[in-house]
Amino acid sequence: MKTIVTYVDNTEDLNCEILTKEYEGFKNAYLPNIGDVIVVYSEHEHDQIEFKVIELRVLVNRDYDQFHLILERTN
Repeated sequence: MKTIVTYVDNTEDLNCEILTKEYEGFKNAYLPNIGDVIVVYSEHEHDQIEFKVIELRVLVNRDYDQFHLILERTN
């Protein structure tokens, strides 16, 4: 079963999708914990942007599991 992880920037309630990654199986997926800070390099801004994981939404389906990591900028 595949696992899909979507990163969503919720800074100022924008709900802008940053990235979607697909993994073969749950054990291979990278899922940070709520409260963790992750750093993303932006080619548009040519800068590193820090995000804090504020919420995790899960959809369990017959063929795949989908996780939405809701993030807010910290810098």
